[in-house]
Amino acid sequence: MRTFLAALALVVAAGGAQADPKPSDALMMQRVLKRIEQDNRECNVGMSYAGRIAAGGGPSSARFDGALVLIYSVDGCNGGNNWGYTAQVYGVKDDTAVEIGKPQSWLIVKGADFNDKRAVIYAVSQGPGDAHCCPTEGKSVEVTVSNGQAVFRQIKAWHNSN
Repeated sequence: MRTFLAALALVVAAGGAQADPKPSDALMMQRVLKRIEQDNRECNVGMSYAGRIAAGGGPSSARFDGALVLIYSVDGCNGGNNWGYTAQVYGVKDDTAVEIGKPQSWLIVKGADFNDKRAVIYAVSQGPGDAHCCPTEGKSVEVTVSNGQAVFRQIKAWHNSN
């Protein structure tokens, strides 16, 4: 696990799947990932995408310096064949990260883009009649922060055939 955290720090520092993180973002992401791993002790947790977005206007700007969006996979809980991806948003102020809003989950996340104001997640979920292995309902989901809360909004949908 320490190797994974070190690798995550290198990916963040190199700007891999991230949006120009501040120097402290890599450390903050490691701390948050440790919390996520503790909350999912019986599972395998893997970071897929992460980046910083703006905290939004109004009260959010005073409350947070920015927001971290972490997209991670969780699988093998209690030795089972269960898996999925979750996106969580954390408001960041100084040396503290606070979860803001309810996390969102999908069966598969195919990618994510970050810019200063938002993240866009490309996810696939089960459609009517889909087997667990083979989801067909794709969507693009925009992630922003407004009034101190994470906002997830579907901006595009499509259907893949199996």
